[in-house]
Amino acid sequence: MKASILFTLTAAGILVATPWSVTLAQRPDSTARQELERETRRELRLQTQMRSVAFETPTLFVVAPLDSPDTSAAQATGCSVAAATGMRCVHLLPGVEIVDRRYSAVSVVPRDLAVGYVLAAPGIRPSLVREAVPRAALEDSARAFLRAYRALPRGR
Repeated sequence: MKASILFTLTAAGILVATPWSVTLAQRPDSTARQELERETRRELRLQTQMRSVAFETPTLFVVAPLDSPDTSAAQATGCSVAAATGMRCVHLLPGVEIVDRRYSAVSVVPRDLAVGYVLAAPGIRPSLVREAVPRAALEDSARAFLRAYRALPRGR
């Protein structure tokens, strides 16, 4: 039933974000990593038919192709940083369009990106991190990006 609903929403072009950090917190045993990997693979299979993902709040997009061995590690790092900074975490495949609904802006994730992250927020150009960086470096980048986002004049 859950997979059917996710597939229906995905086919309609609606991305369903899964709070990975909550999943890990609820399952402290050794099966948590295996469950994360299964969920990631399932979500990526559903996303292969998606062409664009919309966002309205600050979001950290984890970008990794299906066949990358670093996919689950990048997902865990990205989602833990997103949880620490108050951002939303979403996994994407290379080549997907990121749409800022509030300002009707479209950015395309490079198809040649092996593993990386995209920091996005309404009204500011997305920031691309081109590799699987350590958690501390990604968190510094996310905090700097959020400072720039919060410094934007409001009411445009």
